[in-house]
Amino acid sequence: VHNPFYGIKPISAGGGSMMSLWKPFYHYKDELYLNGPGSNDTIYQLKGNQCIPYAAFDMGKYKLPLEYEAWNNYEAHWKNGYHYWNIPAITEDERYLFILAQRYAPENGDRSKRTGIYRYVMYDKQTRKGFMVNEDENMQIVDDILGGPPIWPTWTTDDSYVSVVNPYSYEKRIKESNYKLSPQLQKIVDAWNYDTNVLLMLCRRK
Repeated sequence: VHNPFYGIKPISAGGGSMMSLWKPFYHYKDELYLNGPGSNDTIYQLKGNQCIPYAAFDMGKYKLPLEYEAWNNYEAHWKNGYHYWNIPAITEDERYLFILAQRYAPENGDRSKRTGIYRYVMYDKQTRKGFMVNEDENMQIVDDILGGPPIWPTWTTDDSYVSVVNPYSYEKRIKESNYKLSPQLQKIVDAWNYDTNVLLMLCRRK
């Protein structure tokens, strides 16, 4: 696959910009897939030394332009990049692609502070239609064991959906809604602090 950025000299010294839930690779049915950087709009299937286009998104006006890529011009990226969406994480099962979209927006109008905004999109491989599930949490995987917010798959295995939870964003969701946490989950949440690692959650597939 041709690299369209090969040989381009950055406008500035460049820099890095990583989405908080960035996951460039995923496995599905013993195959390895690459989503690449968050601003990428193509999924590639990796087979030996081949990189084969597998799926592509038409991001339209929401695709980050080359001139705002962090590696190319970090100052322009910091100033304008938040207008555009990234796709930092994808996974799939037999029927759906689970697509996480994210951008950073100024916090209360302050451009020096950014807060992450997320959109959860499911693409139905049978009907070839996609839809957002943000406004309908019942379309996500309901946590009927621990009683916390619904789970969004970060990985899939043969028998489980696996979710990774940032403690502080998860705790914020709990405080903003009326979840009835199990004593086990409540104990975990009460013990969170600045040293707490992300939490892995498993959901057994039927």
